[in-house]
Amino acid sequence: MESMKRCVECGASGLRRGSEPAEGKVGPRKFLGEVETLVCRRCGETFTDGAGGVALELAAARWLAQHGFATGDEIRFMRKTAGLRAADLAELLGVSAEAVSHWETGKHRADRGTLATIAALALDRIDGRTTTQERLCAFGKPPRAPKAVKLGAQRAAPIA
Repeated sequence: MESMKRCVECGASGLRRGSEPAEGKVGPRKFLGEVETLVCRRCGETFTDGAGGVALELAAARWLAQHGFATGDEIRFMRKTAGLRAADLAELLGVSAEAVSHWETGKHRADRGTLATIAALALDRIDGRTTTQERLCAFGKPPRAPKAVKLGAQRAAPIA
C-alpha cells in the first residue's frame, strides 16, 4: 500500500494515512478493530491492503487462545491460524482426522487439553515459533535413546 502514489479513482496525488473500523467474526464472536488506510485528499476514497485484515485475524486468534474457545468454527479458525491441515492436526494430537472433523462441525466437543494444545499451536505460529509442534512430534515418535543420558551440571535449590 505504501507504494501507491496516486488515487486510482481520481488520479490525484497526495494520499494521506488514515484508518477505518473493521470487524471480523469467528463462530459466535465478533472482533472489532481498525485497519490502516490511505485516503485521497481530493475525492476522499479510501484504500486498504490485505495486511490490515490479516492483523485483525491474528489479534482475534491471540484473544481466543488467551481467553478460550470451544465452537467448531473457532476450532477450525485456530487450526488454520496454526497453519495446519485437519489431517496434520489429527496426527500431532494422536487422533483420527474424523475426530478433528467432528470437533469442527460441532458433532463432538474437544476436551480442554486439546483446545489448550490447539491454542498453543496457534500462538506459536503467530509468534514465529514451532515449540509446541516440535514437542508433539517428539512425544509421537520418541527417539531411540541410550540407556543413560549424560546431562550438564545441575544445581538444585533447597525447597523451603
